[in-house]
Amino acid sequence: MEGLLLRGRHSSGGCCEGISPFQEGRKKGGGHLCLLKKLEEGRVGREAVKGSIVVFFLLVFSVCLLFGGFVDARAQSPQLLVKAIEIQGNKRVDKETILFKLKSKEGEPFSVSKVREDVKSLYETGYFEDVEVDAEPFEGGVKLVYKVEERPLVARVLVKGNKKIKTKDITKELKKFPLSIYNENIVKENVRKIMQMYQAKGYYDVRVDVERKERRGRIVLTYRIREGRKAHVAKIEFVGNKHFSDRTLRGQMLTKEKNLWSMVTIFVGYFLGKPSTYYYIPDLLKLDLMKVREFYRDHGFLRVAVGDPQVSVKDSGKIYIKVPIEEGPRYKVANVDLRLGTDDPFKSEDIKKLLGLKSGEWYGAATMRQDVNNLTELYGSKGYVNADVRPLVEIDDEDHTVRVTYRIEKGAKYYVGKIEVQGNVKTRDKVIRRELGLAEGDVMNTLALKAAKERLSRLGYFSQVDIETKPGEDHFEDILVNVEEQPTGSLMFGGGYSTQEAFGAMVQLQEKNLFGRGQSVSLSGNFSGKRAEYDLSFFDPYILDRPLSLGVRTHHLTYEFDTFDEESLGFTITLGKRIWNWYTTASIGYEFQSVDISGVDDDAPEFIHDQRGRSVSSAVILGLSQDTRNSTVLPTRGFQRRVSLKVAGLGGDEYYYKVIADAGWFFSINKLIKNSVFHVRGRMGFINPLPVGDGSDRPVYERFFVGGDDTVRGFDEDEASPERDGQAIGGTKELIVNVEYLFPLVGGLRGLVFYDTGAAFDNGDQISLSGLRHAVGVGIRFITPFGPLKLDLGYKLDRKKGEDSTKVHFSVGTVF
Repeated sequence: MEGLLLRGRHSSGGCCEGISPFQEGRKKGGGHLCLLKKLEEGRVGREAVKGSIVVFFLLVFSVCLLFGGFVDARAQSPQLLVKAIEIQGNKRVDKETILFKLKSKEGEPFSVSKVREDVKSLYETGYFEDVEVDAEPFEGGVKLVYKVEERPLVARVLVKGNKKIKTKDITKELKKFPLSIYNENIVKENVRKIMQMYQAKGYYDVRVDVERKERRGRIVLTYRIREGRKAHVAKIEFVGNKHFSDRTLRGQMLTKEKNLWSMVTIFVGYFLGKPSTYYYIPDLLKLDLMKVREFYRDHGFLRVAVGDPQVSVKDSGKIYIKVPIEEGPRYKVANVDLRLGTDDPFKSEDIKKLLGLKSGEWYGAATMRQDVNNLTELYGSKGYVNADVRPLVEIDDEDHTVRVTYRIEKGAKYYVGKIEVQGNVKTRDKVIRRELGLAEGDVMNTLALKAAKERLSRLGYFSQVDIETKPGEDHFEDILVNVEEQPTGSLMFGGGYSTQEAFGAMVQLQEKNLFGRGQSVSLSGNFSGKRAEYDLSFFDPYILDRPLSLGVRTHHLTYEFDTFDEESLGFTITLGKRIWNWYTTASIGYEFQSVDISGVDDDAPEFIHDQRGRSVSSAVILGLSQDTRNSTVLPTRGFQRRVSLKVAGLGGDEYYYKVIADAGWFFSINKLIKNSVFHVRGRMGFINPLPVGDGSDRPVYERFFVGGDDTVRGFDEDEASPERDGQAIGGTKELIVNVEYLFPLVGGLRGLVFYDTGAAFDNGDQISLSGLRHAVGVGIRFITPFGPLKLDLGYKLDRKKGEDSTKVHFSVGTVF
């Protein structure tokens, strides 16, 4: 029996010349059917694809011959299977690589369409100059033979004509040829890369020609560069803009005009990870004009048209860009509506309160996109993780209004399936799981997972935290928490100089994740010519795996004041519990202190003489705190608020109450400088005697001493406090305000500018703005290989006689 033919060519016509598709005919020696499949014309580079598909296909008459009679093919013939696949002609590309690209597989039904896709797929690899496929009868099925002709090898790649950019710098950027096989697409991509390199340096009319010399199947490829002239952008002008100035529109672009200010901003932007340029780069300019168009659309100009820029070059090497703009009308929001599905868990009026788009306001595409994100998160918080939120926009070009309808299909409700934790070597699983706020079987909550990621990041145990969900069983989503641990032990050193204490030093040894249990322990010391202070503390956020925290602290202090000496020893025990939400903690504690006032000079203030000797303070402390900061080291958003009440009089010698309120906010200010942060903090406190006891003055060790790196920088530790006879005695009231602006410099280095104001006030003095001390300054923050570094330089704005005008505050540490 002879094979029967089905032949199709990878070109515009068939190769069964003279035979129409589905035309029946006869060949000598047996029946056959020639089926012509027209395939699309292909082209690689500038050469026409010569590939063809030659298919020997056994159809109706072959089945008849096999079974000795003619029967209805549709009723009797089985579907032919691919019994074998053979690869021929490959020399460098291995067989497995080719087989992987094929959709036709051994044991599967034969398909002409699959063979056609196989040819296309093999051409797209870039390895082959020509591909043919033969099909022939084989073991009651079909054997496919793929005949390939590999493209030539690239023997050498040369770069010629370059003077302004070194050859090694160019070749480093060029994409390599896989298996050294020539590929026209890679050549085109490399030409673009070379042009972009030159354009980034101001060579706007650079040209790159490709020369290809082939001999014995090997190619020497040469990129010949004509560098052209260098020029910079001197002027960017917009024509037709009425609502926004040229300066505002240029602010949306990375292409800048060359002037002194742009040179500074480009230099700073380079280190801030926000590159811009005053050179003409066509691809970058296209992106800039897209940003201008989006800027207009975000402000309601839905029909804005940003035309092709007119670029002219002067002999002086200056480029002038003129951009035509047709702003069109500005559109307002006529109505915002909701289209909810059945049994929706939310009410329309409640959802509308959350929307940024409001009727009567200017339409903004960015606001609408944010609404979609917010609504998606809202439904995700109720388990509808696949909620489909689609804005339907109706534009009325006559009234210049927009009607927006948010169509919400909540989809199925999902629950928490398995929770898996990966990447933790030291930290125990339970430490991570308890921060999730979700357990197996709970309703899935995407907002809770987002908050959990922030909480895990704030712990300081991990350098990377990723939380993903993946489909589990029916209506269940599994949670995968992947963490990358970082050192949690730290050894911190600090130092400074003050007129009061001369040189001082601080050392702190801390472990924030003791034995991987999430507990912290810290030992610190503070030393100077007048001070010796030791502090040991322990904190467990979950006692016996319950949502109840325990803190224990003990301290010892000796301090030589000018007119007396103080020695104190004490401890504090605090219990805390989260209330209301994950970031609010209520606490109650007990504090015991034994203080000895000795060495009192004759000229010391009278109230110091009254406190001579040893006294005991026994106090209860109530506290309420909130902390939503996204990091405890360098936060960029969130707040930290705390209020505490200490009441002494549970036995002991002291009877007083002390109130402190402390609040700080962090705001990300990306519009000014990307990744910059504005931080404002305010503190107020007072101490008063209880209406029991002898009503004596407040103990000196509980008074407020203002000044130093944690209160008002630029001042010594007690320099902004009341004095008597030239001796700082502290105050019974305090008010402190700190304002900072932090911004990235280079890598992880951050700079800051600050303004601090504050003071302590004594008995009989009211807190007043006129009594505050003021300082401004600059500083840096950096996480070094040796630990966090903090350096501030403060300058007094109201320096008094005998005071230093500046003060340096410095600390650095190491982690382990």
